[in-house]
Amino acid sequence: LAETLCAACIEAPFYCDQSVYIVLPRPEQPWPLGALLACTSSRVVATLLRARYQEDDRLFPQLKLAELRTLPLPPVDPGGDAVRALAADAHALQALEARRGGLLANSLERDGARARRRALRAGWPDPQDWAARALGREIDGLRSQIEAAVARLYDVEGLV
Repeated sequence: LAETLCAACIEAPFYCDQSVYIVLPRPEQPWPLGALLACTSSRVVATLLRARYQEDDRLFPQLKLAELRTLPLPPVDPGGDAVRALAADAHALQALEARRGGLLANSLERDGARARRRALRAGWPDPQDWAARALGREIDGLRSQIEAAVARLYDVEGLV
């Protein structure tokens, strides 16, 4: 397995390849989707899976759905403040990553094309590059914050 699993919460219908698991939470489960997303995407869970299933195939790493189903959720109240904050952070991270995926660059090109050309002629760094770097720093910071929150929920701070 990689350092983490790649998980996303997608609410719109879409088609996907066979190598993607689609997990639908049970209606009665009390955990917010964002919190489940954060836990599933964390280094804590990836480390647990590697230790439990000894999956270390770097060329073709595999995770079976039955293994994914055995993941323990943190032993905390799913309606608590920490879980709600984690869910909000996970949704915010997903929105930032979507912006980095092209939306920000497209809007800067459309809305700021004139200012960008002027800055480049003056020899200044590309404003799009500034925005991309700032967004990258924001994403990295939020990702670190989420990792720390997940480690606190699983009570493994400093171990992963």
